[in-house]
Amino acid sequence: LRQEGYGGGAEMKPTAIDLFCGCGGFSLGVIQAGFNVVCGVDSDPQALMTYYANLAAPDCKWVGEKPKKRGKELTLPRNEWASWEKTVKVVICQDIREVFGWDILELCGLEEVDCVIGSPPCGSFSSSGRRKIGDERDYLVFEFARLAEELRAKSLVMENVPALLSKKLPSGAKVINVLTRYLKRDY
Repeated sequence: LRQEGYGGGAEMKPTAIDLFCGCGGFSLGVIQAGFNVVCGVDSDPQALMTYYANLAAPDCKWVGEKPKKRGKELTLPRNEWASWEKTVKVVICQDIREVFGWDILELCGLEEVDCVIGSPPCGSFSSSGRRKIGDERDYLVFEFARLAEELRAKSLVMENVPALLSKKLPSGAKVINVLTRYLKRDY
């Protein structure tokens, strides 16, 4: 994208925020596709340590629980040999149900985001899992949608397993149908 009229047409990359970012594979792909991934959110401090090492910009802030070993906080590593651009300004280590879009926007210095990406846990949807109706992980896809709306995302990309299409909630409604109805309001 070109930002017309500013500094002679300086390049302006679209922004993205990665929910359920894990160790960063999805973020890296989106960065390589030309986005500035500015924030990664996950509840696993060990996975986020890898995310931080490989994708954090030099001024990146870590928010929430830091990884520990034997009760001591670990030093966050840096991968100095990475050949890709490190664009992440904020890493949030917190349960997604306790995170709010306006907090993410404020931490990142944004008013909106171009794209929200994410990979909500698939264990309760996967055909190799138990697929228990009412599994609390079923509802994490709705947290993804809630945050996409709170972040005023212009677009979203969610990755999951094919069995998500057939999983049902205790009400009998398919998870994907409820998610699609929820998102059709604004997307």
